[in-house]
Amino acid sequence: LRDGHEYVFVLGADGRVVLTKVSVGRRIGNDVEISDGVSGDQQIVAAGAGFLNDADAVHVVAAPDAGRQS
Repeated sequence: LRDGHEYVFVLGADGRVVLTKVSVGRRIGNDVEISDGVSGDQQIVAAGAGFLNDADAVHVVAAPDAGRQS
């Protein structure tokens, strides 16, 4: 939350993150629905966003298995 708006960091094609304004929907536990601002094929930062700034270079790693079953 910055300036009263919700944001996420979206991974750009160049390996840098872009601060992107979003609209959020339902919140269930630790899950938050993003209802507008990003598309389903974009990668967003799931952890460590508090340490990032716009245009920072990042290295993508696989998410740890949280024990979820599909």
